Parts: sequence; structure tokens; C-alpha cells
Amino acid sequence: MQKNVIEYLSRIVQLYPNKLAVIDSEKQITFKELETVAIQIATILNQKDLKNHPIGVYIPKGCKMIEAFAGINASGNFYVPLDTKSPTSRVASIIEVLESEVIITDRINEANLRSFCDKDILVIDDIYNTVFNTPVITDNLNMETSFETSNGTISVSWKTSNSSVL
Repeated sequence: MQKNVIEYLSRIVQLYPNKLAVIDSEKQITFKELETVAIQIATILNQKDLKNHPIGVYIPKGCKMIEAFAGINASGNFYVPLDTKSPTSRVASIIEVLESEVIITDRINEANLRSFCDKDILVIDDIYNTVFNTPVITDNLNMETSFETSNGTISVSWKTSNSSVL
């Protein structure tokens, strides 16, 4: 039995890697692509030594937002959706109250976010370039999952002591 959404994702990737996970008006992603981006986001957040921290997500609803949510969950942090349609003063206030050290956004909303936010900003479009053009380095990624099935146990390990390449 899965204990969290990341364990569920890992199981689904094992069973249906090429099945569509999310479709929005701009793109669609498979479960394997979702997991790949999530692992990269988790890797980046873990390299920043963040654990159990709020991570703001300033991205409109769609594939990119789901990828950010999955990566944040996989890193051991929790996501806080920030509405890109809200007034900047409201979003700035939420970020201040949360004391979020990192905000994830997309290229379209980056300039607006930088105009009122002095936090560390990760641009998910840059993460895509890293994921799909270079190997994923999993320093500090510390996650193990296993699943019970009718045929036995499936184990997936994302725990590393040094660097691994996926």
C-alpha cells in the first residue's frame, strides 16, 4: 500500500511509464516525464538543505505546476500554490508570512515575480533544460519506496550516499 503521492507515482511509473499523466492547453506529460522532472526538482531542493519547508509555486495551473508539486513532495518539503492572477501585494504578503526560502516559477511569470520577491527563484523551464539535456545527478536525494502487489513486492530506491546518475 502506498503511503504518499510520491510512492504512488513511482508505482505508476513502473507499471505505465508512457501513459499520459497530465494534459493542459500547452502540453502533455507522461508519468515517466513527470517523475524525471520531479526527481530533478527534489535534487535541487535537497542540495539547498531544505527539509520540511514551505516552497512557493508561482505557476498557473497545468503540467508545470503538477511537476513542481511532485518535486517538492519528493524533496520532503511542502508546496504552497501562489495564484499568478492575484495582486502582487497579496502574493508578496503570503511569501513573507510563509518565510519561504525558495519559489518555483515559469519563464512567463519570472520577471513579475522578481519585481516583488527577493527569495531564491527556481525557473522550471531551466530545470527542463537540465533534465532533458544532461544526466540527473541525485546528490542528497534520500527516498526509498516499496509496494505490495499480488505478485510480490516492487522496490524503488532513490537513496544515495554519493552521486548517482539516472
